[in-house]
Amino acid sequence: MMKVRIKHFPIYISADILVPIAAFSFIGKAEVFFTALLFSFLHELSHLLTAKVLNYSPEKITVNMFGEVLHLKEVCILPEHEILIHISGPVFNLISALIFFVLYDEGAIGWHGNTVIINSVLGLYNLLPFYPLDGGKIVFVYLKYFMDEHMALRLIFGFAKVFLIFNFILGIYLVQYNLLNCLISFLALNIFISIKREEASRWYKGSLKTKIEQESRRYV
Repeated sequence: MMKVRIKHFPIYISADILVPIAAFSFIGKAEVFFTALLFSFLHELSHLLTAKVLNYSPEKITVNMFGEVLHLKEVCILPEHEILIHISGPVFNLISALIFFVLYDEGAIGWHGNTVIINSVLGLYNLLPFYPLDGGKIVFVYLKYFMDEHMALRLIFGFAKVFLIFNFILGIYLVQYNLLNCLISFLALNIFISIKREEASRWYKGSLKTKIEQESRRYV
């Protein structure tokens, strides 16, 4: 993993980013990929700037073949702040798509179809209520108001797995129309594995153990 810095802020770039670069370049669509990569990165910068405005400490951004992820140093974040941080990325993409469309409609610029479509997809897709998309993280924040946090985790992870299985099958089906649609399946598989790792993490197991011990003491 390569490490670069922008004004002393670390950005870690995974070597697997070369896979989509090679694939899109091979079919002559490198511009599409780099446009998506740029606005995906700006999406994360929106999260970062929102977090800084709310007095949190961004630690790093990781970049891989499926996008970027912002990491904060703080473990505990106020729910209302968490919602604002998560929603800022999709809002940026939707506003960007609208700005480019309006500028084209007014004749100020030529048609930037890829920019409009990519930002629209990034904005709307990330608002879907499935973890670990921004929409899923927002739903998780709300679920914690109505049920135990561990039950909310199980519910949000369960719905995410169903959604990812559907995406995996969809990607395989769509390969017949465009070979690059296999990336949908790879993305679904990658996220599914990351969710399984999170479930198996020490924090999740430790939290679940604490909950079980608390419930056991109620009946003693």
